[in-house]
Amino acid sequence: MTDVLVAPGAWARLDMALGEHRVELISGEISVVFTRDRRTMSAGETQVIPAGIAFGLLNTVGEPTHLRISVVAAQLAGAGVTR
Repeated sequence: MTDVLVAPGAWARLDMALGEHRVELISGEISVVFTRDRRTMSAGETQVIPAGIAFGLLNTVGEPTHLRISVVAAQLAGAGVTR
């Protein structure tokens, strides 16, 4: 599990992982950008991103955004184990 702060106007590109990402928005608002899609998250929401999907985080608001990101390893995904 990793806590991430994204500054106002900043872009954070995240590469594909071998497991799924669980993105929990602690505070602020963020756009989760995929190859052909964009979803806006607000504080308190969680987005699960399947393994093998590249995505980025774009902060379009005037305040820092605080996220918590967990990755479920591919070989452990069925066991519900996170790291």
